[in-house]
Amino acid sequence: MWMHAARGLLPFAASFVVAACSLAIDPEAKQCAKSSECAAPYMCGQAGFCERQIGCETNDECRQPGICLEGTCAKPECAASDDCDDDKLCNTATMRCVEESKASCTTSTECASYEGAALCMRAEKRCGQIECVKKADCGTSPTVSCATGICKDPQWGCLGLPDLRLPENMSSEGSLEVKVTYIFPATGELETGVGNLKVRVCEFLDTVCATTATDDISYKDNVLVIRGLENGKNYTIRLQATHPSKPDLPLLETEYQMYRTILGKTVDPRPIVMFEREFRATTAAIAGVTVDPELGLLLAYVLDCEGKEVAGVSVGVDKNTLGCDGEPTCVTTAFYFTAANLPDPGSSQTSLAGRLGIANMVSNEASRVTLTRTFDNVEMTSFIVRPRKDIVTYSFFYPQDFGTAAD
Repeated sequence: MWMHAARGLLPFAASFVVAACSLAIDPEAKQCAKSSECAAPYMCGQAGFCERQIGCETNDECRQPGICLEGTCAKPECAASDDCDDDKLCNTATMRCVEESKASCTTSTECASYEGAALCMRAEKRCGQIECVKKADCGTSPTVSCATGICKDPQWGCLGLPDLRLPENMSSEGSLEVKVTYIFPATGELETGVGNLKVRVCEFLDTVCATTATDDISYKDNVLVIRGLENGKNYTIRLQATHPSKPDLPLLETEYQMYRTILGKTVDPRPIVMFEREFRATTAAIAGVTVDPELGLLLAYVLDCEGKEVAGVSVGVDKNTLGCDGEPTCVTTAFYFTAANLPDPGSSQTSLAGRLGIANMVSNEASRVTLTRTFDNVEMTSFIVRPRKDIVTYSFFYPQDFGTAAD
């Protein structure tokens, strides 16, 4: 009899040893043969009863959908905020109910796991269903506004976010469409088209344009169309042309350094503008700069998340040089354009035209160009530019990470 009694107690003794390490027997636990017969987060222990797992640090250590609550595996408190009391929210990451007042935040990213309250109410600094009631709730930036309870910044709001463009006719092949126009030196007015356009397309990292990326190129009705491009890549496009009505007058060669990646049918919203050779010196003279043809000249549009021109941006470059055999005015200099496409010598930031230039850049070397919002002197983004001598380097500066090769 004693032998049988001892045998009957052995499983229970083993169970208590296990409980001291990782499992605890629930007083109302049912018998089991395997863990699937137990409700989570209970497991089938060696004693043949459903037992609760303890000694956890993370949810992953508990039988799902159990959660680790104060070092013990427990049933989830909620799957949605409706499972919580009226003054609480469900944190779907931890499956626990949290008092609304304790769901603090500084950005909406911190609220992503709160079901039904995924936005950071900036005025109250806690998670809720809206970010703002009025513009003042969104801070002091002039580019941010409150729209339908959400703080929106159409100019810079896409900084750091994935490229959300929806490509048209997405396939294994990409294409680019961009206008190419000529500018009158005296008035700054654009004319439709250029003459005898010749185009060479190279991958962005092919800095000497040693290999042609595609020959599928057409130019009609002022629009340059380049096909046979690879999605996810950036390109450099070299353009040579003549005056639209004077075929014997060559325009200044232009190199378009493309920072926006190709994604299906890619359309640039602004034109590549070509100039007479004299326009370079004329433009620089108006801007109060002497140009050295052995140095680089950059012209660019600053565009926002919606492809519109941005005013109130200044530009800086990390490399400066002195050209023209040491002439004081022949230095690396930034300048800006009026809405009429003419240089504005008195301006220190972009106008509504969103256009800027940098004269006398170090040529054939990589320079970092930084865009700064002048309202609060915040550096917004930067780009690597490699100007060539005796040509115009042309670019469209989109917010970084919005489909760009900024770095």
